[in-house]
Formats: sequence, C-alpha cells, structure tokens
Amino acid sequence: MLSNPILYSPEDIARITGGRLRLPQVVKHPITGVSSGPRKTTKGDVYVTVDAFRGIAVRRARMAAARGAACIVTSTPAVSVDLPVVLVRDPNKAHETLARHARSQFQGTAVAITGSVGKTSTKDMIAHVLRDCGTVQSTFQNENVAQFLKDILAELRPQTDAAVLEISMTKPGDILAKARLVKPDIAVVTSIGTSHIGNHEDGAVEWILEEKASIFESLGPQGIAVIPDEDPFFPELKAKAEARAVRVLSCGTDDHSDIRLLSYQIHPGESHVEITVPGEIVTYVIGQPGYHHIRNSLLCAGVLHASGRDLAAMRSLSRFSPTGRRMERHALTMADGGALELLDDSYNASPASIRMMLRYFSTRSAVKRKILVLGDIRELGSRADELHRSLIEDVRSSAADLFIAVGPHMKTVFDQAGLPGSSFDHADGAASHLVEIAQAGDLISVKASHGTELNKVVNALRRSAKKVSNAEPSWSVDQKAG
Repeated sequence: MLSNPILYSPEDIARITGGRLRLPQVVKHPITGVSSGPRKTTKGDVYVTVDAFRGIAVRRARMAAARGAACIVTSTPAVSVDLPVVLVRDPNKAHETLARHARSQFQGTAVAITGSVGKTSTKDMIAHVLRDCGTVQSTFQNENVAQFLKDILAELRPQTDAAVLEISMTKPGDILAKARLVKPDIAVVTSIGTSHIGNHEDGAVEWILEEKASIFESLGPQGIAVIPDEDPFFPELKAKAEARAVRVLSCGTDDHSDIRLLSYQIHPGESHVEITVPGEIVTYVIGQPGYHHIRNSLLCAGVLHASGRDLAAMRSLSRFSPTGRRMERHALTMADGGALELLDDSYNASPASIRMMLRYFSTRSAVKRKILVLGDIRELGSRADELHRSLIEDVRSSAADLFIAVGPHMKTVFDQAGLPGSSFDHADGAASHLVEIAQAGDLISVKASHGTELNKVVNALRRSAKKVSNAEPSWSVDQKAG
C-alpha cells in the first residue's frame, strides 16, 4: 500500500502547469489520482480535458465531476462545476507537464517494457515480483497509449519503490517519444516480430526492430537493458542495446545467457522452472502453464537482478495471474455435472503468439477431446495471407481433434491443415456451433485478434455452463477424462 494517498493540492496543479486556479467555496475531495478520460475518472482524480475544447470540454468536465473528480484542468473558461478548476492554455501540454513533473520527483526504479508480443504479460509479471519487494505502480491492463501513459506517470509518488510501464507503437517514433517521458532505469524488449506489421508501410520486420530498439535511446548513463537471446533478432538487438546501456542482460537458453534457463516442466495448470543467475541457481513455480510464461519469467528475473533485488521474489510467481483473456483458464461445469476446460486467449494474436499457444496446446494429450478455435489475425496488411499460411503446419501438428476457424484468412489455414472441424465467416456462427458440440472432458482453446471478436465464443460457452470458475493451477480437465 502507498502510505500517503494525497497526490496533489489544487494549488500544486496550478503551480506545476502554470495555470490559473478558480476555487469553489468548499474543496470537497483531496486529489489522489490523475485521469484524462471522463469515463475512467474515479473519486479523487484530477481530470484533464485532453483533446477536448469548448462544448465538448464542458460536457466531459460535468461527466468527470459526476464520477467524483476532485479538480478539473481545462482551457475552457465556460467549464462550471463545483470543484477547483485550473485554467491553462493547452490541456494536452498541461497533462504532459504533470507527467514530467511527477517523473522528476520519482525516486524509485523505473522499468519500461516494449516488444512485438508479450508486453502486457511480461509487465504484469515484473510488477508482480517487484511487489514482493516493495511498493509498485504500473500500467493498468494494456493501457499503453501515450494518453494513459501520461496518466500513470502523473500519478507517480516519489516514495514508490518501482514503476513498471508498458510502451506500445502505433506510428514511427512512438516508442522513443514515450520512453523519453518514462526515462527508464531498466529497458526490456520482449520480442521482435510481425504483430501489427500492417500499420507500417514497408511491412519489414527490420523496421519494427529499429522502432522497438529505440527504447534503449531513452536510458540514462546507468541504464540497463534486458533482452531475450532466443529472439531471431538477438544479435541486432544486443548491438543496439550495447550502444546505449551501461549493461546488457541476455535471457534465454544459450550457454552464455546472463539469465539462463536450466530446466523446466510444463503441467496443465502451472510451470516448474530452474534458472541460473550470476552466482545463483533459482527454482520457482509459475501459477500459469506455457513456455511463453517461462520465457517472460527470465526477463522478470533479469529485472530483479539488474535492480539489485532478491531473486527469492521469483517464488511469488506461484500466485501470478496475467491480465484477463491471455491464456486464462476456466473450469466450466456442464449441465450433466461434468467439466470442460476453456482456455481463453482471445484478447490478441500474432503468428508468434499463436505458435506459443499451440506449443502448450499440443502437450495436452490426456484430455478426452481437444478443440482448437482460431480466428483471423488483424493488422498484418499486405502480408496477411502469407503470415496466416505460415501457420498451416503448426495447426496440423497441434493434435487437435477438432479445428474451428473464424474469418477468411483462417479459413485458408483450415482448408489446408486437413483437420476435422468447421470454418465460419464470423464469431457468432462459431459461438453457436461450439455451444452445441461442447462436452464434458473437452479442452477448448480460443485465440484471435481482438477485432475478430472470439470473446463472443468464450462468452457463449460461459453462459451455457451451469457453473464457471477460474481454474486453479492444480486443476485440469485431464483429471476428468475417462
């Protein structure tokens, strides 16, 4: 817990932003947070009307006030609420000024994370182990766009022990601009790959490498880089990191890895891991299954080592849960009293992350029936057909008893993989079909890009069940197979 919930006074906000303070007769609430989205505003937030002027700013300020805002920062004098109002020339600049000010006062360890896949799960994992060592503020779920990054930076408290911040890329120069706001002590790159490659004109992975590696340019003179040496672009990534970081920690399976994986066992509901860190062997259990979690945990150990914290914190991963709909396991009790296991990985997808999911899925040999549900990967641009086709052999080798494909690109995979099942144009049809065929003893794994809407499949299956619960690490449908 953070010891002092009060973040700013209205006078502080005016002083920092250079604005003019307009006070009501009574100040109702202390300022305990920062928000730039009226629907995200909670009690005690200072609401900054970014990208909102005149009438829109008035309406959004009223909405934020109704949700418990403690102060409004705006350039619109017509904003009339019974709260402190700070009038500024440009609320967008004021928002960034608050973020820069709070970062300048922050005394803890700042960790910035980017990568093509695994950003959010790795961020969650690093924040989890650092909380075992002290207080942490971190990106909420995957709110990694610039606006929300500024929110969390502006909320940083000087006495917090660590900040763990996720950085995304939507256009050239995005990562460096955000990373320069964060000013990380430790920069982590999870992977280099083809996620969202359609957003980039030339469609070249090398361009993504340049953008992701730009995070290292934001490191200070004592900055440390933590990178995976299993990545195909590791030599290039390492060279770029060494040009800026005082130290580069490699994490992987190579004999020369700084954080080296010695052995692992993947069980249906958890992963057992043994690693070596310079001068120490560490064993731990991750309360989630899959090699991708093991790989991410190596980066996590790298951050602990880089920051001088106790590697014993890795043992807290037995209680780790990632942000929802990322390999989220559910136990569904059916009408007949039997259970099926639902693996919800429907939030996002890339060719690399689908392969990681299939790597785990293929190991689940003790279930009654394995049903693989895959939907189209979005934002692949001109390479969409090529990159979907690259998955054909992986799907064919998955040992799925049934393959359900959703979307035109995944239909191509379905047609070529030669597995029994069905293909559907849209998620609604797949959802209805799966509700009809699902049986006790099934393992159903669901993955696609968010825009393909396979959350509809997950929700339909959950609604059809008599009871739904989060699967404990010790539970799996293997135990129910007959």
